[in-house]
Amino acid sequence: MGLFILRDKLQLEKFEQIRFDDEHLEKELEDLLENNLDTIDLLLPEEKFLVIGRQVLTGSNKRLDLLCIDSDGRPCIIEVKRGTVSRDVIGQVLEYAAWLNSIDETKLESIAKNYFSSKGKVIPPLRSLIADFFEKDIDEVDIVMKPRIIIVGQDFQDDVKLISEYLRRRGIDINCVEFAYYRSGGRTLLLTQLVVGMSETERRRKIVESKYFSFLSSTLRRADELLSDEFKNYKSKISKNIFQVWYENKSRHFEVWVKRRAKEIEIALHLESSPESNQKYFNHLKKYESELRSKIHEKLEFYDWPTKYNWKSIRVLIPVKGELENYIDEAAKILKKMIENIQPIINQISKQFQ
Repeated sequence: MGLFILRDKLQLEKFEQIRFDDEHLEKELEDLLENNLDTIDLLLPEEKFLVIGRQVLTGSNKRLDLLCIDSDGRPCIIEVKRGTVSRDVIGQVLEYAAWLNSIDETKLESIAKNYFSSKGKVIPPLRSLIADFFEKDIDEVDIVMKPRIIIVGQDFQDDVKLISEYLRRRGIDINCVEFAYYRSGGRTLLLTQLVVGMSETERRRKIVESKYFSFLSSTLRRADELLSDEFKNYKSKISKNIFQVWYENKSRHFEVWVKRRAKEIEIALHLESSPESNQKYFNHLKKYESELRSKIHEKLEFYDWPTKYNWKSIRVLIPVKGELENYIDEAAKILKKMIENIQPIINQISKQFQ
C-alpha cells in the first residue's frame, strides 16, 4: 500500500518507504524517542511517557535503552531496535523486567536524579515530578513496581510476536511497536503501529472502569441533547479523564478535560495540527475573540500552550468543588455554545485554505 500526500486539489506526491537501518544508527532512534515520548499516541494509544533514564545499568551490568514512567506510576522498559527484532530480545527485556521488579522506589528515584543531573537539571522528588508531568494531584500518584515492556523495531519476526502474545496472556505487560520510515524530497515521515498490545476491548474496559467515565459520558450525552441538529454529525472519543468531539479533522477538536491536579474542568477547542496550521487558525479565530466571549462565556480565553508543537486552545476553565456530577449540565451547555459558535468559523477558515 502506498503513502501519498495531497499537494493540490488533484496532485499526489508519493512517499517512498526506506529502511531506517540502512542510513541510521540505533542511537539516532533512541534520540528520537527520548525527545518525543511526551507525545501522546507515539508508541501506545492515548499514552505518553516520562523518561527517567537512558542506557541504564542493570544489576547484571547490562544497559537498558530507555526507562520511563507511565501515568499509573509503573516503570516502562523501552527496548529499541533499528531493524528487525529477533527472539533473543525477549530474553533481554524479561531480564530487565526482573531486575526492575527487584528494586524499590528509592533506587528508581536515584536513577531519575542521575539522568536529569546528566542534563544539568535538578528535579523535585520523583512523585512530584510524575504529578507535574501527568497533571495529577500529588496524593493521586503511586509508584507501582510492576514493569511494562515496550519493544520498538522496524519489523518483528513472527515468533517474537507469538511469544509476546503468549506472555501477555500470562499477565506480562509486553507491547511490540513497529515503525515505518518514509521519504519524499527533503521530507520524512515516521509511522508507528502497535502489533502486540492491549486490544480495543481491553482499552474500552479500562476506560469504563475509570472514575471519570460516568461524568464524561453523561456530559457528552447532555451536550448531544442540547446541540442543534446540524451539529450532531460529530465523531467522539472518551479516554481516561477526557472526551473529544470533532468534525472534519481530529487535530481541531473540542474537548472536556477533567484536570485532576488543578481541580478544574476545561471545556475547549484544541488546535493540535502542524505549528503553521495551528497559528493560522488561531490568528483567524482571534479576530472573533470579543464576539465569542460574549456568546460562550465571560471567562473564555485564547491560550498558547507552552509546547514545542505550537498547540493552541480556546478554553473555559471551571473550578471544581465537590462532586463532578454537579457540573455535568454546566459543562455541557458551555460545550454546546462553543461548538455552535466556533465550528462554523473553522469551516470558513478551512475553505479559505483549500
